[in-house]
Amino acid sequence: MREVSEIPEEGQFVAMWEYDNRIWCDTYLVIDADQSIVSVWNNAADEWGDVEHIDDQAFTHNPSKFYVVD
Repeated sequence: MREVSEIPEEGQFVAMWEYDNRIWCDTYLVIDADQSIVSVWNNAADEWGDVEHIDDQAFTHNPSKFYVVD
């Protein structure tokens, strides 16, 4: 796994961010890079969740890092 400097535009990635002095993370799958649409992995259901806009994700509003698998 390697850190990348920007939100990936394809495939899966992990976002990690800080909020309220805690570290949070989620796994995302880019659905449509042109529209900034992603799906979020739902651990409880063991499947990809609803399709969402990147701007609605917590990592876009807090200090964050992004990781992809080589």
